[in-house]
Amino acid sequence: MDNTSVQAYVYTALRNSILCLQLKPGTAVSTQEIATKLSVSRTPVREAFIRLQRDGLVDIYPQKETVISRINLKRIQQERFIRESLECANIDAIIRKGGPHDFSALYRNLEEQKRVLAEEHPDGFAFFTIDNEFHRMLFALSGQELSAQVIADTNTHYTRVRLVTLGNMEIAKASILEHEMILSEIESNLAELARGHIRNHLHRLENEIDAFVKEYPDYFETGEEPSPNRMGSFIPL
Repeated sequence: MDNTSVQAYVYTALRNSILCLQLKPGTAVSTQEIATKLSVSRTPVREAFIRLQRDGLVDIYPQKETVISRINLKRIQQERFIRESLECANIDAIIRKGGPHDFSALYRNLEEQKRVLAEEHPDGFAFFTIDNEFHRMLFALSGQELSAQVIADTNTHYTRVRLVTLGNMEIAKASILEHEMILSEIESNLAELARGHIRNHLHRLENEIDAFVKEYPDYFETGEEPSPNRMGSFIPL
């Protein structure tokens, strides 16, 4: 790989590992440790850390250490605002575009969500991936793929909270029901109802956040931060 490809590989591997909580909030990471695990030099790792700091995913303390950022509750609200604004606008864009839409892929996606959730030991990350694909396909219907990419790029703290919640079956089941209602309302050109369900869908995390903070206190920013954990197993995605 050339230098650009190596930089992209390291950045993507670290970003994915942070977002899927392989590298947990509050974990101290070493440039040399990451370089060794990824079989690269230290330079692309340092460059990746700088990019990840801009993404709000790491905190760099010069001459000291780099730490996977803890989840910031205020940032969650700001990221949710971005997502809600774009997803509600997308409902109008789909309906305004008019014409016959092919919803078959979205219905297949819903069936896949149900299949994963019905397994004896549901794969939370698989469900998360399929859930994201459902929302991406809604943006594709209106031709607003850039909006989907903006959400993927900016919703770094919100995404990690979503992953924390995946062990809660009731939340996952409610999510599928809301997906079904949103899709049905879009098909029926019921924009106001669909926007209402989008808002309910995206606000549910905020209603549950206190419980998650109590269950996973080391993952979230508080008034007094605990000492960083040391990096454990790290498998680049």
